Parts: sequence; structure tokens; C-alpha cells
Amino acid sequence: MKIGIIGAGLAGLTAAIELAERGFEVDVYYVDNPTYSNSYKLQAGIAMPLTPNDSPEIHIRDTLSVGRYLNDTERVWFTVSKATEVYEFLRGLGINFESVELEGGHNIPRTFSIKGLTGKYIMDKLYVQAKERYVNFVRSRVLSLIISGNTCIGFIDEKGEHHHYDAVIIARGQKRM
Repeated sequence: MKIGIIGAGLAGLTAAIELAERGFEVDVYYVDNPTYSNSYKLQAGIAMPLTPNDSPEIHIRDTLSVGRYLNDTERVWFTVSKATEVYEFLRGLGINFESVELEGGHNIPRTFSIKGLTGKYIMDKLYVQAKERYVNFVRSRVLSLIISGNTCIGFIDEKGEHHHYDAVIIARGQKRM
């Protein structure tokens, strides 16, 4: 089964690694540089309620408070509940956080950091891990999706070429396609 992923940030590379490990053939489409994305610019770290004095409930309360309770509570719960899984995935790839910091909006230190360059370090490591799993990186801007019924089955790139896949993951940020 062949999977096309639009976006080479943290979400795109994580999906690529997981799928490649399960035996899927994976193509990741990116525009400028396969590791330079908004994820790459992450400096402070990743907030996870994993320290002894913290809990998902406390983290969620802080998140909702900072969001002035306009957040989608269900999504906040879902995201925070994945912290242990995220931490174990990153550690399994050889990512070692150097410190746990107190960052804005948090009442407890929970931001796992690497020298203020957390995004760069993680993205570089994810890229290497993806390449080791034979993920194919394609430098090409995606212009349009190919939809059949209610399913995205591919896309058209900047050269007008059609790329068809068994499944497509859209994992791009706000910057551009």
C-alpha cells in the first residue's frame, strides 16, 4: 500500500516513520527543505504533564485557562492524553531532552527542552529516522487534491503531474503547500 504525505513537519515525519515501520511505501512532499518547517522553529520545547507534581488534569486546566476557555475541550483532552505516547516515541528514536522548563501559561514546569533548539534537534532526528526507513522525500508543491467520492486519492503538483495513492495524509501547517 502506498501512502502520500503532504508536509514534512513534525506530524508528517512522525506519520511517515510509523507507516514505514508497518511496511507501507511512503512519499513525503515538501516545498523548501524537508526538515525546515514551523516544527523546526520550535525553540522552548514540548509541554507534557509527565513530571511528578503534574498530571493531565492540571495541564488541561492550565491550557483551558490560557485559552480563556475558548478551546475545544475535547481536543485539549485528546492532545494532552497522548503525552506519554509522544514522549516514548521520541525517546525510542534517540531523542533525549535536557531539561524541563516552566514556560508561559503553565503553573508547573512541563516543557521538555533541548538547548532552546528543540524543534531543530527533533526535526533533524526525525528526518534521519525516516530516511533509514526508506521514506521517499519529494520536493514539489502540491496545488490541488484529487477527490473520488469523499476520499482523497491523490493530488496534482506544480508541474501538473498527477500523483495517486492508496491513502493521503495532509500534514501541513499554515505556511504554504
